[in-house]
Amino acid sequence: MNLLEIIEKIQKEKEAKRIDPDHARYLEIIKITGKPVKDEINNLVKEGKLEWGQTINDNWFKIKK
Repeated sequence: MNLLEIIEKIQKEKEAKRIDPDHARYLEIIKITGKPVKDEINNLVKEGKLEWGQTINDNWFKIKK
């Protein structure tokens, strides 16, 4: 499973459970991948495939539509 698929999975699970906001937090992504993926995420943001922002304790990511 690649990083975009992981983020999409997190988003869909939150949408199905009606959890708002439905973005994927960095810690949630690491929990699934089991490793830091900062460089890969930065590349996806630069390519325009991901939106990102900050919460009080973490960064969040969402697939651009």
